[in-house]
Amino acid sequence: MIREAQIKDFTDIEELLLKANLPIAGIKDPNCKLFVLELQKEIVAVIAYELYGNIALLRSLVVAPSQRGQGRATELFEFIFMHLKENNVNTVYGLTLTIPEWLLKLGFKEIKREDIAAEIFASEELKGACPSSARAFTKSI
Repeated sequence: MIREAQIKDFTDIEELLLKANLPIAGIKDPNCKLFVLELQKEIVAVIAYELYGNIALLRSLVVAPSQRGQGRATELFEFIFMHLKENNVNTVYGLTLTIPEWLLKLGFKEIKREDIAAEIFASEELKGACPSSARAFTKSI
């Protein structure tokens, strides 16, 4: 079951993110919406986005090692894209060190970091939480 994260989930979410070497800076900001995939009352995957008008920055995608290779990330992406479309988001950005090929398969195109929409630079991700070596991607939805 995919559901919006609750305050009680943050310890588990932070643990998953830190184990995957993903930043936790900004995940409690009001414009950051987190969703969890829960199986048998255990959080096994997380995805989040930050909303800036009609554009969003995807972030914090992580799947627990025991659940990798089972389509959990794809399930989360399908959910989040449907959710974003329902909320009138038309452009999505993402930064990654680990899944660039997968993003390309999902229809993202790689862009230069300086080509990210100016609004997104308000994110902790672009203020240094995400390494400058992370590759930037965008997709219209």
